[in-house]
Amino acid sequence: MQACAVHPTFEAFGACRTCKQPLCDSCLAFNMGRSCGPCEAAAKRKSRVALAVGGTVVAAGIVWLAINGKKINDKRAAETSAKVAEATKLAAEPIDLRLAKQKWAKVPCDYEAALTVVEESMELGRNQEAIDAVDAWQPACGEPRKLLWRKYRAHLELGQPQEATTAATALIASRPADSDFWWWRGDAQWRYNLPGAFADFRQSMANSGEDSLSQYAAGIVARVAEQTADACELVFALNYFTRVQGGTLSDDADRAYQATMFGKKCDELAVGTSGKLTRPKGEAGVFGDFTVGERTISARVDEKAGTTAITTALASELGLAIGEAKIEGLVLGTMMSGRLAKVPAMQLGGLELSQVDVMVVDAIASDDEMVAGFNILWRLQPTVNASSITLVPWKL
Repeated sequence: MQACAVHPTFEAFGACRTCKQPLCDSCLAFNMGRSCGPCEAAAKRKSRVALAVGGTVVAAGIVWLAINGKKINDKRAAETSAKVAEATKLAAEPIDLRLAKQKWAKVPCDYEAALTVVEESMELGRNQEAIDAVDAWQPACGEPRKLLWRKYRAHLELGQPQEATTAATALIASRPADSDFWWWRGDAQWRYNLPGAFADFRQSMANSGEDSLSQYAAGIVARVAEQTADACELVFALNYFTRVQGGTLSDDADRAYQATMFGKKCDELAVGTSGKLTRPKGEAGVFGDFTVGERTISARVDEKAGTTAITTALASELGLAIGEAKIEGLVLGTMMSGRLAKVPAMQLGGLELSQVDVMVVDAIASDDEMVAGFNILWRLQPTVNASSITLVPWKL
C-alpha cells in the first residue's frame, strides 16, 4: 500500500498533477483531484501576480487612451474638416476660376489662364493665393509683367509694403521708362513711411512727358508733399504739371496746391534773373555751368532724370551731409541708386536755387560729376531756341 504524501496514515488513491506525489481521497476531494496543497497554493500565488500585472496593463491602457484618444480623434476630425473645407471652397469657386486652374495645370505657359487665376483669386479676396499663383509662374514662359502688377496690388491689400515695393521694383527693372511703375512703387513707400517715395514720384513725372501719363503721379505728389518738410516740391510739381505738361488739377490737388502756396514761401527757393543752358557744338546734350560754393561744375542736363545726380567725390568735396536713405532714378537712361543729400544753394547764371535734392552715386557712366535733373528744371520756366534754353523763375 502506498501512503498519502500529506496524510501518511491514509492510503493513496491518486497523485498530484504537478509534483506527482501520492494523494489520499481527502486530498483529491478537497482539491478536485488536481494537485496537492502546496502546489495548489503556489498556483494561486501565480494567478494573483498575473492578475495584478494584467490589471496594471489594463489601467495603463485606459490612461493612454484617455490621453491620446482625444488627440487621435481631434486629428481625424481636423483632417475631415480640412477635406470638407477644401471641397466646399472648390464648390464655391466661380466656374471661370476652376476652368482656368485646370487649363493652367495642363499648359504651364498659358499666360491668360494664369492671369485669370490671379485676378479671380483677388476678386474673391484670396490675395495670398494670388501671390502664390504669380510665384508659380515659370520664368522660362516669359515676362509676367501683368502678373507682377497684380502681385503688387495683392501685397498692398495684405498690408505688406516691403513686398509690394519689391514687386514694383521688378516692374521698374523690366521697363525703366514706364511712368506708372515708378509711382506705383512710390505709393507703396509713401503709404508706410518708407524712404524714396518722393524720388519715385519725381521720376514718374519725368518719364511722363504729357499730362495724361503724369496725372496719377501729380495727384499722389499733392497728397505726399503737403505732409512733409518738402511741401514746396508740391508747388513745383503741380506748377510744372499744369503749365508745361498741360494737365488739369483735381479738386483735391488744387486745394493742396493753394494751401501750400498760402503757407510757404516757395518762390524763395528759386530767385534771381535768368540762367542759360547751352548745346555746345560737337557735344550731345545740353549743359549748364552750376556754381556750388567756390566750385563751378559744367553739368549735363537730363530732363528724364527725376533727381539730380552727383558723384560721391563731388559731394565730399562740397561737404554735403549725405543721408542714409537710399533712392533710385534714371540718369542718362541708366538705372542708378544712391543716397539722398541736399545742396543748400547753387547758382546758374543769375539764378539761385536753394535746398536742391541730389542723389549721390559712386560714378556716372558719362564720367560727368553732375547731371542736372528734372527736380531743377521743374522750378524754372523754360524758353527754348535752337542753341540754348533760357530759364527764369516761375511767377508762383
